[in-house]
Amino acid sequence: DLRRAVVWVMGDLGVFSEVVLKRPLYGYQLEPARAILESVSGGKGLEFLLAMPRQSGKNELVAQLLCFLLNLQRLDGGNIVYGAIGDGVGRGIRRLEEHLDNGWNRRAWKAGGRPARRMLGKAAVVFLSSHRQAYVRGETAHHLLVIDELQDQDAAHLQAVFEPMRAAGNATAVYLGTVRTRHDALWRKKEMLERQQARDGIRRVFMVGPEAVCAENAHYERFLAGQIEKHGRKHPLVAAEFFLEPLDMDGGLFPERRLRLMRGGHGRQFSVFSKQCSVNS
Repeated sequence: DLRRAVVWVMGDLGVFSEVVLKRPLYGYQLEPARAILESVSGGKGLEFLLAMPRQSGKNELVAQLLCFLLNLQRLDGGNIVYGAIGDGVGRGIRRLEEHLDNGWNRRAWKAGGRPARRMLGKAAVVFLSSHRQAYVRGETAHHLLVIDELQDQDAAHLQAVFEPMRAAGNATAVYLGTVRTRHDALWRKKEMLERQQARDGIRRVFMVGPEAVCAENAHYERFLAGQIEKHGRKHPLVAAEFFLEPLDMDGGLFPERRLRLMRGGHGRQFSVFSKQCSVNS
């Protein structure tokens, strides 16, 4: 009976989140998480981009995913690599420790250093600085590579240093971030993965809009409504951080929104001034 119960719990992240972690995930979190786990378990080596509105649970999803994978791989071993800049490394460590403090793992996990790692059995999550001046070559991501705050990253550095870490096990990669502009690493990765999606039909880009979050979280819906009332729907922070619209989308003298207001379906109109000018000429 115990064996069957463990197989049931470890058969799905949603069950693990509810039964072991006591922090059930929302449906909009489970959809990308299950796609990532399918790639990891099948050794498919896919890349995923995950962007959500602020404070809607993007990093919560990743912390639970890491905890779940540590439990899955604790006997077989292997590394998961988590790359972030500055305080992102410390936040990633703290989130994982909070989730490892559960009834199954509380006395089983261990901490290691140089580089920082959190271990469960033979499996480990290795935390690395992804700053371009940090020397982190030599680590291996056997199962998964996670890059946090992609919009702040140097794309060339990631390609040269972090992507080769996936080679030995054809590891899956997950990129997280906040929408900022159409010229940063996050948006370029989005466009690249969307082209791959169009070719093979496999979803790789999960841009979760506020509508999906509000549908499952009434508190979030009320907060967002207050922000829109206070600042306006087109305020740059509201548009980018909640509605995932790049800050440079409305740049220039005549952005697309203003051009739409200038267009009409009627025939050409002439003012009294233009008619007088025509007569005089």
